[in-house]
Amino acid sequence: MSGLAVWLLHRWLSCGCIYFTFPNRTPEIDYN
Repeated sequence: MSGLAVWLLHRWLSCGCIYFTFPNRTPEIDYN
């Protein structure tokens, strides 16, 4: 995977977009 793809994936994960993509897998941090 290219460095740009890794950066984009990290940005996607860190912004919390994955929680909107998979709403049935709500992390505990959302409640804090």
